[in-house]
Amino acid sequence: MTPLFKTLSLRDRTPIVVRDTPSGFEPESGGPSGVEVVRALEVAENAVFALAFVLDRQRLEDVAPDLTVRAQGDAVVEFAYLRLTSKPYESGFNRCEGWASLAQEGLGPAPQVAVDEDRSAVRFRRIEYVRPSSRGA
Repeated sequence: MTPLFKTLSLRDRTPIVVRDTPSGFEPESGGPSGVEVVRALEVAENAVFALAFVLDRQRLEDVAPDLTVRAQGDAVVEFAYLRLTSKPYESGFNRCEGWASLAQEGLGPAPQVAVDEDRSAVRFRRIEYVRPSSRGA
């Protein structure tokens, strides 16, 4: 399994949806062997794992509804975003703001992971599968 998907705890989930991959991640975002990677949402009826790279809040708002409607059961939806401390990139987006629309879709935040030195990923799951301690309760 590639380091990226090991970090994201992909395990044996398939098919997976990967959206808006930056050029530096393209070889790795092909997914581990034996895992079907879907890039066109129209093809994915039910995603058990999704990873979307979002550069700003508008892109999150554009892609989130299509991903969340396909995230059934205990699916994991990861949104990788640029950290404010990233030196080569700029982003006005951060881990503390901009995620409210996902709560309206029935998703709650789960632990966050580092993707690389410039990006982190916030994991969301259906609220009924998120442990209370992960929700800040």
